Amino acid sequence: MKRKFIAAICIALIAALTIVGVPLVSASANPSNRIVGYVVLTNKGPLHSCVEWAPSGYSCPEAITIVYIYVLNLNPLTNTGGNNREVISNAYVINEVDWSTYVNGTLISAWPGEGTWIFAITPPPNPTWIGPGHWPVEVTPSGIGNPSVLPGENVAILYVGWVHCSQGCAGAPVSEPNGLYVFHFTVRGTVNGVEDDITLQSFPIVMTK
Repeated sequence: MKRKFIAAICIALIAALTIVGVPLVSASANPSNRIVGYVVLTNKGPLHSCVEWAPSGYSCPEAITIVYIYVLNLNPLTNTGGNNREVISNAYVINEVDWSTYVNGTLISAWPGEGTWIFAITPPPNPTWIGPGHWPVEVTPSGIGNPSVLPGENVAILYVGWVHCSQGCAGAPVSEPNGLYVFHFTVRGTVNGVEDDITLQSFPIVMTK
């Protein structure tokens, strides 16, 4: 019954976002812990490669998409509290997001001049690859805590940008491959101390010259 309930929520979520025109790709759920995730792209493509590059990506808007990773926590609220979000009962605490990229169905592990295309991204308080401003950061009396999704919340836990680079963009010696891209993500977290990972993928997006 619980598995059917989560599946129904995913279907309803996809239908609702499709109606309002959100470029939703996929939803994934862990039936045991009632955690749902999905991915949204701000530009459905095609993306056209760009030789100019800026950290914001705005010098070539036709070459950029922003990827938003959402997590919906369907667990119930309980009559307990805590001094920070991480310790609230049934909260989903984010520990890591793994990101890999497939082009025409093939995993691209690295690209000349750019290094790895497989990332293990850790959130605050000790962020790697992506700065703390890309996460819903929590400030506690003892410092910065891990991002957490409370019961009933639907939160963009992370957003990352992608610029389709041609030769010379950011010093790349060769252009990035053209084709059909799919971004894969594994969100690693816990609910009440129990590991709960969800695997997501983006909408397929064409990248070309």
